Amino acid sequence: MPRLPLDPKLAYYEGVHQYIWPCHEELTHAERELNNILMLKQYLGPIKALHDAIQSAGCKSQVLTEFRTSCAPDRLRFLMECIESSVEGDAAYSKAPAAIRNNRLWAIKVPAIMSLISLL
Repeated sequence: MPRLPLDPKLAYYEGVHQYIWPCHEELTHAERELNNILMLKQYLGPIKALHDAIQSAGCKSQVLTEFRTSCAPDRLRFLMECIESSVEGDAAYSKAPAAIRNNRLWAIKVPAIMSLISLL
């Protein structure tokens, strides 16, 4: 007699071991969040170069000065370190469906699994 999952929203697969898979809503939410992280990574990449360009040009405009101070590398360093520690360096956001799927698949760093794969 098969075991029923504790939460009715979870689907399960029965074989040698019983695996509990997340439901479609949870996967969709996770994919959306990963897309948001990849978009943020792509957006934050050129911010330092833009900050340096505004600073070296000596812009006196109030809007550009406020932009330069709000996008200072010191203010964004923690966010970039968090993204770099968990997302692969070559993962990027794209609009093509196949590229999106590949980027989501390989975006997350998993050091323990990578070290096991290198042993094979």
